[in-house]
Amino acid sequence: DSNIFLPARNIASAATLHLSSRAPQFNEQKSYNLSGRVQTGSFGMMSPSFRYEKALSPSWSMRAQGEYLRADNQYDFTLKNVDLVTKEKRYNNELHAGRGELDFYYQPLHSRSSLSGKVYYYETDKELPGPVVYYNPISHEQQRFRNTFQQLNYRTSWPCHLALQINAKANWSENLYHDEGKQYKNEEKNDYYRQQDYYTSVALLYSPLEQLSFSTATDYAYTTLRSNAIEAVAPMRHTILSSLAAKYQTEWITATSTLLYSNYINDTRKGIASQNAHRLSPSVSMVLHHPQMSWWRIRVSYKDIFRMPTFADNYYTWLGSRDLKPEKAQQINLGVSVLSPTKNQQNHVELHIDAYTGHVKDKIVAMPKSLFHWNMVNVGKVQLYGVETRINTATSLHQNLQIETNWSYSYQYAVNMTEPDSRYYKDQIAYTPRHNVAGSVTMLTPWLNISVHGTAMSKRYSTNENMEDTRIEPHHEFGISAWQIFRLKNRTTLELRGDITNLTDEQYEIVRSYPMPGQAWKLSLYINY
Repeated sequence: DSNIFLPARNIASAATLHLSSRAPQFNEQKSYNLSGRVQTGSFGMMSPSFRYEKALSPSWSMRAQGEYLRADNQYDFTLKNVDLVTKEKRYNNELHAGRGELDFYYQPLHSRSSLSGKVYYYETDKELPGPVVYYNPISHEQQRFRNTFQQLNYRTSWPCHLALQINAKANWSENLYHDEGKQYKNEEKNDYYRQQDYYTSVALLYSPLEQLSFSTATDYAYTTLRSNAIEAVAPMRHTILSSLAAKYQTEWITATSTLLYSNYINDTRKGIASQNAHRLSPSVSMVLHHPQMSWWRIRVSYKDIFRMPTFADNYYTWLGSRDLKPEKAQQINLGVSVLSPTKNQQNHVELHIDAYTGHVKDKIVAMPKSLFHWNMVNVGKVQLYGVETRINTATSLHQNLQIETNWSYSYQYAVNMTEPDSRYYKDQIAYTPRHNVAGSVTMLTPWLNISVHGTAMSKRYSTNENMEDTRIEPHHEFGISAWQIFRLKNRTTLELRGDITNLTDEQYEIVRSYPMPGQAWKLSLYINY
């Protein structure tokens, strides 16, 4: 991302997806927008949702939205035991989830300042099915997760080529775990993990010339975790992130460079805390483009970054390790983008190819024991080579018929290079496939829109040792979707949509010993007023 006017936290990740809620848009005839959706489908799925937007004044607007989802998820799957093949059913898999959001936006007319905020709440209550053990489908694990946060974003600028951005956020989450069994006292286990995060960021942008700009940002976060689990030590963490960035942009080139300083200070009320960490992380990137030939771009970048273990990685019982080390990564990327010379949206081709190489020290790898308990380990040295390609096309065959295609392929060679004498030297790291393929073909007409889509993944291994016993077979999945939009009076639109997933009823696993659902259907009704 060539945008350097960002909090330091956005730079402190190997990869970040930047999302911003769009401010509500209104016209002179209507000062509000209302939309709703109802979905139903296989395995008892039902999900209603709504969104309401309102202009409160020429400067103020708001958005309220909510969603609820429930499903019993008792789907069939095939169990193979040598030559014996039986049909089984997934149990203890019910799900209830709800989400509510309230956003506000303040944008005075003819002002350089803006203010936005969000209040968010999410809760899920779900049963956790166990691994498929022959002829033992019983599981009593349950998880309840609640999360709420409030955040503010303030932006302003001055004629002296300066701009200011302030962000603040308070986050609270609770993770409750329940299980039953004779191995526990009173034959049941009830653990809670409550985490609080307080975060603030100040960023300043200085643009002395049209082609040149500089930014600096300082972030501070304070995090605590409280739990009744046996190994809980009431940890706390101070995180200080500071960044400097520069961007130079002309018709021919866009070049950016950043320098990030990360400082993590860990402590506990009792016991031993995880280690403190601090590091300088530079990165540079450059995009070449021709002012008269905007249909091609060449990208090159280098990034040095490291990832601090989360509180879950360090402290969750049966999961965390206080000895887990930060993950340090260096990556070089070279990419090419080729676009259609014409800007016609009905007939165009896009091709994006990226090749990269990287070296990771103390890579953090997660290997699940169950859907709640994972094993987090460091892999001393990991070497990465990869290629990612993406092709998007649109072709207008007739004034009433358009065909769009989207294809992507990725190859990732990610192997353990820690000990040349070990038996797992140059083995692919856990749960990382070499090959990933995805594609879709969509037909758009005035009467009905149809899309056929699919994904495929090569073999993987459930541990860092690539053995026959840890092999997860390759799989593919295909689906089909059909939808149509009806325009009613008063600019109201109604959309009907139907989806069938896993069309071929493929039996596969994402996590070892946890079978995924077979063929399923979903119906959706959308209304916008």
